[in-house]
Amino acid sequence: YIQYLNVFVFCKFLKLLGHIMVLMVLGIIGFTWYAVVPAVYGPVMLSKNAGKAFGATVLVLVFSALVVMLTWAYLATVIADPGQVPPGWHPFTDDSVSTQQLT
Repeated sequence: YIQYLNVFVFCKFLKLLGHIMVLMVLGIIGFTWYAVVPAVYGPVMLSKNAGKAFGATVLVLVFSALVVMLTWAYLATVIADPGQVPPGWHPFTDDSVSTQQLT
C-alpha cells in the first residue's frame, strides 16, 4: 500500500509558489537595474562634463547588456523542460549488481 501512496498530491500549491518565485526573481533583477541605471547613472549621463557622460553611458550600456543576458539565461532555465527518466531504467538492487553491469 505504501508504494502507491503519492504524497505530492498534497503539494499542489508548490506550482503557484514556483510562479511567485519566478516573478520575485524578475522583480529583483528589474529593481537592481533601476537602482543602477536611471537612479544613479541617469543624471550623470545628462551632466555637462563630457568625460563623465561618456563613461556613464558606456557603463550603462555594458550593465544593461549584462542584465539582458542574465534575464535571458534565467528565463531559458526556468522554461526548459527538465527531461524524464529513460524508459527501462531501474535502480540497482545492491553494489555487486551495479559493479557487474557498469564494468
